[in-house]
Order: sequence, then C-alpha cells, then structure tokens
Amino acid sequence: MLQQFWKSWPNEHLTQHQSRCKWNKPSKNIERGDIVLVRETNLPPGKWALGRIQEVHPGSDGLVRVTTVKTQTSVIKRPITTLSPLPLVYKKPEKENEQEIKTKREKRNNSGMKTFSTLFIMLVAMFTLIT
Repeated sequence: MLQQFWKSWPNEHLTQHQSRCKWNKPSKNIERGDIVLVRETNLPPGKWALGRIQEVHPGSDGLVRVTTVKTQTSVIKRPITTLSPLPLVYKKPEKENEQEIKTKREKRNNSGMKTFSTLFIMLVAMFTLIT
C-alpha cells in the first residue's frame, strides 16, 4: 500500500503544483526565496531534495527558465521543469526597531503570566470544591 501511494503521489499530487498553462494563461514566475521540491527521476519522491530558490535566470522573453537552488547539501542549477514549487504562504518580516521588539516581548511575557495565574486560581478553586 505504501509503494502504491508513492507511485501515485508524483503523478496525482505534484502535477497539481506544476501546472502547464503556458498557452492558456500566464502563470506566476518562480521567484527568489520560493520553496521547491527538486524532482529527480532516479530517486523515489520521498528522497527528493527540498530547496530554496537563490537566483532566477530568465530567458529572452523575461520568463524564468532556469534557477539556482540551495538544498541542504549543495547549490544546484536546475530548469524549472524539474522543480515543483510548494504552495507556501511566506510573509517576509518587516524590520522592527528595538522598542517594538521589547514591547512585544513584554506583552507576551505578561500574557503568559496572566494565563498561568488564571490557571493556578482555577486549580485552587477546583481543589477546594472537591475537598
């Protein structure tokens, strides 16, 4: 059953992420920072490398054709046909000044203490009701 899943997964699931709507409508270009699976024909899908796009190399028409991908072990150059972008929503963090960071930390610490004290009071009340 596990082998059947791994045989069907690349054909059914990954093809959804690598749509080929070249002639129908334009699709989103792969951008720097995108997370992708690097498909290898000689490896099972569970062994495919996960990587982040470091550079894009557009063709003469302005569309990305080749990318430089950083994986856990190396930096490789691959055509986009061998990449499957993962549908992740990544919001780049905005730069915050130190005062904003301190304020957030204090709020987080205070809310944790309030939660802890509320929980403690509830436990004490339950024990007094039980006894």
